[in-house]
Amino acid sequence: MSATADEVRAPIEGATGLVVANLVTLGFALWFDWPIATLMWPYLLQSLVIGGFAILRMLTAPRICTKGMTSNGRPVPATRAGRVSTAAFFAVHYGFFHFGYALFVAHDGGWPTGTDLWATLALVLVFAWGHANSYRGNRRVEDEVPVNLGTVMALPYLRIIPMHLTIVFGGVLAGGSTSAFALTLFVLLKTGADLGMHYAEHRVLRRG
Repeated sequence: MSATADEVRAPIEGATGLVVANLVTLGFALWFDWPIATLMWPYLLQSLVIGGFAILRMLTAPRICTKGMTSNGRPVPATRAGRVSTAAFFAVHYGFFHFGYALFVAHDGGWPTGTDLWATLALVLVFAWGHANSYRGNRRVEDEVPVNLGTVMALPYLRIIPMHLTIVFGGVLAGGSTSAFALTLFVLLKTGADLGMHYAEHRVLRRG
């Protein structure tokens, strides 16, 4: 298959997985009559999935570069040690960011328990499947273009910030409603943010 065909197919495959994952989330929310606050939990955990794939990319990308990256005033080497140190820093920083966010969500809507907990975990697994499709598509790009570790580290933040803004403003607009209209609007807004950042991620990686 030609490189041009791969370039066209990869983002479509990833986008399809993300759409399916969000539609399944909407189905669960409507079935269990969730308020907006409960929907925040699968979305927060999905952010951790995004971060996990970023770490995987840092550690296993076929080729890397570290142009423009520094640590303690020194250039980050494009070596195994550079991969590990970058991934470790990202894991700690990204992890603390989400720990604080989890406390905010818990204060707003409580921790998921019982059926809500199992449903949340199921939705995270579905999202991981969708994001894995995106990862596999981008991996074909990485065989041709060196991965910049700094770019890979930044992309999860660029993707989750619109998602979190969607969560906050969507929750305010819906006012904690459990109506089908409010839940559908909220999930559609979140899906739009997901797809926008998915295509942005693909284009950035394409540039190397």
